[in-house]
Amino acid sequence: MDNLVIRKLKIEDIEAAGRVYNSIVQLPRRFDFHRELMEQCRSSCFVNFVAEIDSEIVGFLLSYVIYGGFGIDKSAWISLICVHPKFMDRGIGQNLAEDAFKIYKKIGIKNVHTSFEWDSVDLLSFFKNLGFGRSDFVNLRKIIK
Repeated sequence: MDNLVIRKLKIEDIEAAGRVYNSIVQLPRRFDFHRELMEQCRSSCFVNFVAEIDSEIVGFLLSYVIYGGFGIDKSAWISLICVHPKFMDRGIGQNLAEDAFKIYKKIGIKNVHTSFEWDSVDLLSFFKNLGFGRSDFVNLRKIIK
């Protein structure tokens, strides 16, 4: 895609990123998306990108860096990757991820993790195509009532 631009997420991109998120989720937001992204834009622990086509934000990737813990060295976690449905299957998600991988490599990160719901076959396929495989982690959950 000649007119695709991948760049760092800026505060002024948050509303457009929220529209992309809503185009996929189509449910009320379960967290304060705007506030969360504002905090992430201000922190150096986050590696976040947007994808633009003709100056329109059509996708984004949110990730964060953890400086050790639970037996691993510094690592990155991709927490959310979204591409507007009108622009899916054009390699935009792959371009977002590959730009994030370049930053991770530059800052010495070798392990990148993510997690998603077990029945998200499309996400499993997407991440496998990026080279992800099973990790040594077990995903656990506790519900606090």
